[in-house]
Amino acid sequence: MNAHLELTRRCLLACPKCPRTIMRGQYDICDLSLQHISQVCTLNPKMLYMLGNYGDPIYHPQMQEIIMIMKHYDQAYTLATAGTGRKLDWWSDLYNGYDNKKGRYVFVVDGIEHSAPIYRVGMNWEETFGAMTLGAKLGKNIVWEYIIMKHNEDDVMIAKEMASDHGIKFKLEYSQKWDGEDDPYKPRMTYEEYKNLLTA
Repeated sequence: MNAHLELTRRCLLACPKCPRTIMRGQYDICDLSLQHISQVCTLNPKMLYMLGNYGDPIYHPQMQEIIMIMKHYDQAYTLATAGTGRKLDWWSDLYNGYDNKKGRYVFVVDGIEHSAPIYRVGMNWEETFGAMTLGAKLGKNIVWEYIIMKHNEDDVMIAKEMASDHGIKFKLEYSQKWDGEDDPYKPRMTYEEYKNLLTA
């Protein structure tokens, strides 16, 4: 059994297709309690996914304490984030808070320095990529999840090489959430074409 948690509805970004952007002002900002998270861990899930459909997990005001809960229960977890809004000292404390191989950090970064902020509106490339490379240097399981869009599809191979150079795993994703053929974010190639490109 796996568990999926939305830790918070807080986020600094304004991604165009995110429910937070579309429904701005129509929902309350809230955070899961440490008690709730601890109760989920007592169920001993195989993997606990901390996701960000309505908010980025790293903006939970007690994120460091949540990592301590993971440590207490020896819980395997995956933290998905856009990576912006926290300084390297914060990331260093987070990475070192649970020094084992059970933590997985997935950075959803759709492009490189010039293209990633086009969709991730408000993203700080230096903060995000700095957090990714720091984690890799510390031997953490860092994954670069790259969602293909029209504005970043020419940067896929560059990003893959950057990830390889820094010891970061590279995972290509292809969304199906397009608003028809005229959607400005819809890429030209199909997912299969991109997979073939990466394995060529």
